[in-house]
Amino acid sequence: MLSFFTRILYNPVIQILFILIILVRCDDYQDEDYDISSLDSKACNLLSIPDSLGILLEAAMITDVDSTWSNDDLNDIATLLKDELLSKQIIVNETDSNKYSISLSALSDTQYVCLSTNSPNIVIYLDDFPVVNIYDDSGMIIKPGSYNIPLETIFYTTVTEPDEWDASCEHLKVRIEHSISGADYIMQLVRTDQMTTPDKLSLLVLRNR
Repeated sequence: MLSFFTRILYNPVIQILFILIILVRCDDYQDEDYDISSLDSKACNLLSIPDSLGILLEAAMITDVDSTWSNDDLNDIATLLKDELLSKQIIVNETDSNKYSISLSALSDTQYVCLSTNSPNIVIYLDDFPVVNIYDDSGMIIKPGSYNIPLETIFYTTVTEPDEWDASCEHLKVRIEHSISGADYIMQLVRTDQMTTPDKLSLLVLRNR
């Protein structure tokens, strides 16, 4: 014999009411506004700039810098590589006014730019899915603080229908927080199979206040 609660559970009227409650709650959830941070909002706006209006930059293969070098030599040549990237003006600066439109050679999956920042805390934003590694002068990799994209930014992108004056975050694919001393570093960009445009990417570096 069915228990009282089981009979309620299997009551078709109760089931319909339960479904209606879920649908109403989901609709309320989708109509809610999600306030992203001013930093992420700025990044979303800058990543939406057409590539042709960004700061055009061509990343360097390590053999472009010195034909005798290889990526396996990075621990020994880090300072020399950084200085060469600086001298060739292959530099990504911390900026809040534009993005970098970076071209990637088809001849190598691993390429380099120099990261130059004056801030101890930065966030790197990208519109695609390369592997991004930051190296110091000794060739040691600097571990990022976080790869997390805040839920507010995710929900804003996928759920909320922004007003025309709001930021569009459809281009924000990767967000990397770093705590580093303001200086010049090597930024290594490694092409992956997940990239939608393997010959280019958009990137910007903002100060994380």
